[in-house]
Amino acid sequence: MMIGKFTQHDNSYTGSINTAGLSIPEATFSPVPVKRGDGPDFVVLGTVLGEDFELGAAWSKTSKKDKPYLSVKIDGPTLAAPINCALTKQIDGSWALVWSRRTDEAEAEPDHQAAA
Repeated sequence: MMIGKFTQHDNSYTGSINTAGLSIPEATFSPVPVKRGDGPDFVVLGTVLGEDFELGAAWSKTSKKDKPYLSVKIDGPTLAAPINCALTKQIDGSWALVWSRRTDEAEAEPDHQAAA
């Protein structure tokens, strides 16, 4: 399920996130200044009514089909549980934030295009 659409600008991504219980009109994936160990490659920031806040983090990954994507974890006090999703490049050049329910198997990698 696509919950956001983003545009890449150099090393960052900007767009919006909309799903049941979460509406962020302005969201940005900004690279962390210094990568530390297994720490995230990006911080996810939101802006609502002119106020900026941290939404989560993202890690650069490569799928089994050798396609780059970001593994994203969004969390906050208004969410019942963290949202795990992936930011994947679409055919039209945009980037889709895609959520899917996890299974009991190992963490699944995105291998399909989201509906634009």
